[in-house]
Amino acid sequence: MSRPARRAKQPLRPTEATENGLVNTVLARLGMEPVPFLIIPGWFRPLYIGSDIWQHFRWRAIIYLAALTAIDQEQYDAAWVDGANRWQQLRFIPPPGIAPTIIILMILSARGGCGPRTSPGSATRPW
Repeated sequence: MSRPARRAKQPLRPTEATENGLVNTVLARLGMEPVPFLIIPGWFRPLYIGSDIWQHFRWRAIIYLAALTAIDQEQYDAAWVDGANRWQQLRFIPPPGIAPTIIILMILSARGGCGPRTSPGSATRPW
């Protein structure tokens, strides 16, 4: 005797996904109606930009932390001897120390926009 074939799980359609998600769950608990973010055209750009920022945040944060740890501790000690307080040390030592990293990441980010588009937004742009 053979088993009946199981149906593959279907992905959520935008109309079905209106009640799911963190924001709509919070809205529902506050007694408000869920917002169909995936259906309203005005929400596409903010969601797309937010998704891109969230995707790249992790590895950029790791790179920035590595650059911060590469700053020589003697610079902080010299600033303390010269009379700099913690705020001045934070303001004047790390930015020049991680400036090359910031520039490299900006170049890589700009270059990423010139490559082939494999994101969901590529289907909505005419060029």
